[in-house]
Amino acid sequence: MGFTAALTNEQVETLDASITGIGTGVGPWRRALLGVLSRDEADLVQAARDDEVAEAFLAVLEAAPDAIEKHRATAELLEAAQARLMLVLETVYSES
Repeated sequence: MGFTAALTNEQVETLDASITGIGTGVGPWRRALLGVLSRDEADLVQAARDDEVAEAFLAVLEAAPDAIEKHRATAELLEAAQARLMLVLETVYSES
């Protein structure tokens, strides 16, 4: 095989916790962003007429770039794992 381990078990645990939002600020923002998708425009506009809700929406909007970037980086790691499995399986099956 041509590659070495990219992460330690501890790093995997940390990344897993990061993805689920445990111990980080990203999880709640991810959930809030996904929650926006469950509401139509009329519902969101009506809710935003309340000053407290509008402030919460603004906080979610400000946190969105960091949450998106964190999950983009995670997707890249998962794609690297996928590529490794494809290489390993190609090696195994080409030996047959």
